[in-house]
Amino acid sequence: MEGKNGNLKPRGLVLFREKTTAHDRKVYIGFAIFFVLCWIAAIFPVAEIANKVHPIIFGMYFFFFYEVMLAGLQAVAAFCLFRWEYRKKSMEVQS
Repeated sequence: MEGKNGNLKPRGLVLFREKTTAHDRKVYIGFAIFFVLCWIAAIFPVAEIANKVHPIIFGMYFFFFYEVMLAGLQAVAAFCLFRWEYRKKSMEVQS
């Protein structure tokens, strides 16, 4: 299959479109790494490490607080990414 200028189109996994700028790629990769790290942090056995003495933070056991905090961080990060994309699209429409 040939693309523009007679070049072959990639057949494998394509993560970004050709029009994606280098800055946008860095932002998307950064958010992807953040979400993967949060996922790894959520499945890591934190309860066995931290819940030895039953610490309570804001009225919640540590492990529950930890999971709620990770979910909250991911929600805030997803909202920030949404706002960044929305602002970028609205700037493209204005110019």
